[in-house]
Amino acid sequence: MSAGYGIGRSIAFTTETRDAYGRLGLFGVEGNTSNAWIVKPQASFWYNLTSRWAGTVSGSWVYTKPTVRITSGAVVPYDQQIEASAVRVGAGIAFKIF
Repeated sequence: MSAGYGIGRSIAFTTETRDAYGRLGLFGVEGNTSNAWIVKPQASFWYNLTSRWAGTVSGSWVYTKPTVRITSGAVVPYDQQIEASAVRVGAGIAFKIF
């Protein structure tokens, strides 16, 4: 289990996104995310194939809930806490030299 603190940052919008907000009457759109705690439960398994070869599989899940805020001047069209999760699965082999 790992845990930490994620630092929020500003959001860069594409031209298409700015145009879409402009069609809604929202100009000068800016966005940012809040700081949030992050947790990462993880597990791995090693298996000796021979005296020199070993294999491994691992998996982890990253979980955090930052707040995303989009503003246009004094108007706040979007201010919501989101769940930002990711799953990571890995596998590998190792060779013992000595």
